[in-house]
Amino acid sequence: MDTIAKVSAKSYNERSWEIVKLSSLTFRNGDIAAMLMDFMRRNTRNFLIAIIVLIVPAFILWGTVPTLGSKEKRTLLRIGRQKISFEEFAAYYQSVRERFRLNLGTNYSPELEEAFNLKQQALEQLIREALLSREVERLNIVVSDEEVQDTLKRNPAFYTDGTFDPAAWNAALSNPRINWAVLIEQEREQLRFQKLEEMIRSEARVTEEEIQDEFRRQFEKANIEFIVLKASDLADTVDVSADDVASYYEHHKEEYKEPPLIKLAYVTLKKEPSEMDYADTKQVAESILDRARAGDVFSELAEKYSDDTATAAMGGDLGFFGKGKMVKAFEDVAFSLNPGEMSDPVRSPFGYHIIKVEETKGEGQQKQVRARHILLKVEPSDDTLLSLEEEAARLSLAAQKSSLEQAASEIKLSASVTPEFVETSGMIPGLGVVPEISEVLPGLKAGSTSDVIETRTAFFVVQVTERKPEHIPQLSEIEERVRAATRLDKALALARTRGEQIVQEANTKKLALRDIKNVPEVQKAEPFTRRGTPPEAPALSGQVAAVFQLSEGEAAGPFMSTDAAYVVQLKEKIAPDPAEYKARKESIEARLLMERRAQVFEDYYQNLKKHNNVRIDEQLLQAA
Repeated sequence: MDTIAKVSAKSYNERSWEIVKLSSLTFRNGDIAAMLMDFMRRNTRNFLIAIIVLIVPAFILWGTVPTLGSKEKRTLLRIGRQKISFEEFAAYYQSVRERFRLNLGTNYSPELEEAFNLKQQALEQLIREALLSREVERLNIVVSDEEVQDTLKRNPAFYTDGTFDPAAWNAALSNPRINWAVLIEQEREQLRFQKLEEMIRSEARVTEEEIQDEFRRQFEKANIEFIVLKASDLADTVDVSADDVASYYEHHKEEYKEPPLIKLAYVTLKKEPSEMDYADTKQVAESILDRARAGDVFSELAEKYSDDTATAAMGGDLGFFGKGKMVKAFEDVAFSLNPGEMSDPVRSPFGYHIIKVEETKGEGQQKQVRARHILLKVEPSDDTLLSLEEEAARLSLAAQKSSLEQAASEIKLSASVTPEFVETSGMIPGLGVVPEISEVLPGLKAGSTSDVIETRTAFFVVQVTERKPEHIPQLSEIEERVRAATRLDKALALARTRGEQIVQEANTKKLALRDIKNVPEVQKAEPFTRRGTPPEAPALSGQVAAVFQLSEGEAAGPFMSTDAAYVVQLKEKIAPDPAEYKARKESIEARLLMERRAQVFEDYYQNLKKHNNVRIDEQLLQAA
C-alpha cells in the first residue's frame, strides 16, 4: 500500500470526516476546497499548519447551526428530492461572508458585499456543487491514490532549489498536527470535479470557418461619412414659451435635485515652530559650528547632523551655483564668504544653515560658488504643539457660546468661511480633501462646533453655520437654467427630425450624404474596427456595432448625443489583410476554444438545473 493509502486507512477510523453531508449530497463548503488547495500552492511549508486551522472552523460551523427558534428546519432550497434548510444555507452564507471580509481586509464595506451580490453567489455555488456532485457519482468518476499523491507532491512546499525534497514530504506526513485524512479526501474530491469538468469541456470544438469569421470580425474596418446636426445651430430657430419651461421643469424635476449642502466656518492653527523652537535650533547649530571651527571635519559633521537628505551623504556638498539659484538669505551669505570661511547660522524658510565656501570661479554676474552646508530643520516642539492644541481647545469651548468667527477674533485669530458645498463630496472649499474633518461633519448640526480636529499639519476647529437638506429648487429659483435646457431639448428634437429625414432620403433615393441638399458639412472618419471608435466622432462610441450592421451605401441614425444628432453612411467595409491571418490564427483559435469550453460547461450545468427541478423559497432567501 502506498503512502497515501496508508495515511488514509490509518486516519479513516480514527477521525470523523469533516465534510458536510446534507442527505445523500456531499458538500465541500462551497469553494473551500479550491481555496485551500490554492492556498497550498501559493504558500511555503508553513501552509501545513495553517490549513488545519482553516479547515476545522469552516466545517465545524455546519455542525453548530442554531435552529433560530424552531425545532423543525425550514427548507430553503430543493434540488429534485434533495433539501437544504434555511439554517444550513444561513451558516454556509455566513462562512462565505466571513471569507469575503477576510480577503478584502480594510477594503471591505457592506456596499461592496451588496455590489458583489454575495448571497446569490453563495446560493448558486451550493446549487452548482450539488448538481455536479451528483454527476460525479452518476458517472462514477474515480481518482486513484496515486493521482492524489502526485498532485500533493507537486506543491512547491516540497521542493528545494526546484527539486522534489523527500525529507520535506516525509516530515509533513509524520506531522501529528496535520489531518491528512481530510486533506487527502479534499484533494480527491477536487480532482473528481476537475475530471468531470475536463470531460465536459473536452467536447468543445472550433472550426476553421469560425476562426476565419472571428479574424474578420476583429480586423475588418468600416469606412464611413457622417454629418453632425448641432443643437446649437438650431437653438435660435426655437421659440420657448413659459408653458414650455413649466412643462420641461415638471418632467425633469429630479434632474435638478440638489444634494444636502453645508457651510462651514473654520480656524486653522498650523503646526509651525515657534520663535522659541527657532532659538533652540539656532543654539544647536551654533554648537555644531563651534566644533567645525575647532577643527572637526565639516563634511563629516554634515553627514552626521544635516537634515538635507539630498546632500548629507555627500558631506553637504551643493556643487557650484550662481546667483538666483538659492533663496536670498542663503545666497547673500554664501557670496560674501571667501573660500575656506564658514558662516554663522543663517535662517531661511528651510531652517538654519551653516555654510562653508570651498571655492569660487568667475567674476561679477558670472561668479559661481561651490559650497557645503549643514541644514537643521526647525520643527515644532512638543511644548509648541501642546500650546497650539490647548489654544484650539479654548477656541472650541468659546465658540459653543457664540459664532466661531467672533470667538476667533477675540483671541486675534481669523476664521475662514466656505461657500455652500456638498458634504459627501469629501472636498472642502479652501482646504481640499481633509478626511479628519469630513469624518466629523455628519455628527454636527447647524450651529454646532467641533472639538479639536488634528491632522498631520494642523489643528482645526470647525463650526457648521448652515445646512440645507436634499431638495428640488422652485422653478423661480432656476428658471434661466430650465429655460436653457428647454431650448436645447427642443433644438435636439429638431435635429432628430431633420436627421430622420436625411436618413430616409439617402436610403430611398440611394443618395450619398453629400448629394442631399441643405445638410451640414459631410465629414470623413478614419477607418475603424469593431473595437474602435472614429476619433473624428467620439459620440459614436456606442454605435459601432450598429455601423457594422449596415450595408455599403446605407445610412443610419440619427444617433443622439447630449448636444447633437449624428447621421452615418457606410461607404465600405475593408476586409483584413489575408497575410495577417496566419500570424493571428493560433491566438484567435486559443481564445475561441477557451470561450467555447467555458460555454459548453455552462450549458451542461444549466441543462442539469433545468432537468433537476431546482426550487428556491425566495421569501426565506431574503431572510438569510
